[in-house]
Amino acid sequence: MKKWEKYLFLSIVTALIVIPLIVYIANRNHTFTELVTERMTASEPVVSLSLTKSSSEKQIKIKDPAQIHQIMDNLSTTELVKVQSPHLQGSYSYYIHLKVGDNWHSRARYGLILYSNNYISIYDFERNDKYNGLTYQIKSPYSIQQIDHLYAALSHNT
Repeated sequence: MKKWEKYLFLSIVTALIVIPLIVYIANRNHTFTELVTERMTASEPVVSLSLTKSSSEKQIKIKDPAQIHQIMDNLSTTELVKVQSPHLQGSYSYYIHLKVGDNWHSRARYGLILYSNNYISIYDFERNDKYNGLTYQIKSPYSIQQIDHLYAALSHNT
């Protein structure tokens, strides 16, 4: 085998190994916990959550730890896959802002847009790179109805 044939063979074998690996890494599943919850420190829990439905623009602030935990727990089990061109026509959405810290010093950390047709956009306000503001399709069984019910109940109380 000539020298250039060896290089050609090695190049083809390398390409056959590297290209599928890159595709796998780029399209692998993520979880909400991996993308959001694990990036928050234990000393900075979510202290408040603002919830706004796109069709009403009425913002509800939630400070009750049990209600915050309920929403975060519901989202934590979701499996997500990054998408380039989500199909968002005809969907309504919830805008969710998470504030972390303590009762005296809190700051906005995450912005989430949860779409009714099982998509979510995640914005980390402390991150400024090309991976911020990505949209993911929710692959695991998930229902936005819990947030619908909570929003309806809280909007009638305010």
